Amino acid sequence: MKLFLSILFLSFSVLLSAQTVNKAFDSQIEKMVKLYDMDNSQAQQYRQIALEKMQAREILKAQEKNYEEKMLEIDNNYDNALLSILDDRQKKIFQIQKAMINDVRSSIKKPDKE
Repeated sequence: MKLFLSILFLSFSVLLSAQTVNKAFDSQIEKMVKLYDMDNSQAQQYRQIALEKMQAREILKAQEKNYEEKMLEIDNNYDNALLSILDDRQKKIFQIQKAMINDVRSSIKKPDKE
């Protein structure tokens, strides 16, 4: 009986965790769709692009100890896929957003690896 309750509790915890991840993912998708003022077709394509990126990153984290280089490759593939569905006005928003991200990243000092 204790084993059954433990398994039940664990299953319930996993389901709640998955729902939280899905809500966060959906929220992020909605923000990007609004930011880029995407039409329905673009929003559907973007959702698939973002899902593929998230899955690729999760797989990579599970398989690789030193995955930073490969993460950059995934990010570049994501950027290129996103750019392929955006119009010229939306691409300008992307460029501004990317510049802001790069500024933030460059201002954060990473600890030296020894």
